[in-house]
Amino acid sequence: MFGAIAGLVGGAIGVAIALAVGSYDPRHLLGGFALGATLGYVGVIFAAWARARVVANRLIATVCPETGEQVLVRVDPQAAGRATIGEAPQHVVYCSRLGGRPTCSQACASQIRL
Repeated sequence: MFGAIAGLVGGAIGVAIALAVGSYDPRHLLGGFALGATLGYVGVIFAAWARARVVANRLIATVCPETGEQVLVRVDPQAAGRATIGEAPQHVVYCSRLGGRPTCSQACASQIRL
């Protein structure tokens, strides 16, 4: 949702720039909107991806579905970045309950939102 709003704002800025340079040709206005919308959307996606990679390096509190206990987990930064843009699920690389690399089903990964 935020990416769509940023795209619309970027598109409006692109139209404003086209008007500011004195171009009233509809093709230039449409081109400015398309370029601004694309850059705005890509910028938001990149920022969300980068933020997820940074946050993934921290311990995250979640509830273990197997035991119902609160645990601290760390997710794979690369998988976290891909999960943010919708390409892959989270992957847990550390679990405080198991004292290291998890050997469970990693069902808690679906609870993690970065």
